[in-house]
Amino acid sequence: MNQQDKGKHGVVTFRAINNGKSARIEAEEIEVTLPNGVKFLMSPTDKPGGGISLHIPEHDPEALQFGAFSIEPGAANTIFLRAVLYDRDIEDGLRPEDLNASNDD
Repeated sequence: MNQQDKGKHGVVTFRAINNGKSARIEAEEIEVTLPNGVKFLMSPTDKPGGGISLHIPEHDPEALQFGAFSIEPGAANTIFLRAVLYDRDIEDGLRPEDLNASNDD
């Protein structure tokens, strides 16, 4: 999501819970930092049924690492999400786009 898109799709409401105390927060974008240090952003989408978008920002297109998600199914109401950094293969020219597993073709 770029600067111009912020606020375009509304807000995400979440509840932060720590030691049994909670706080409800509304935000245009939520930044999550995982224990491995990888950060990703959550923001609302403009899809008809609602939903959120998850995005690992890439600040420098020439960076030596890039982020990627791994999603594994759990129970009917659970998924496991990992966000990891991969080393960019400078010699072979591997780019994040090369890992696109979408069936859009």
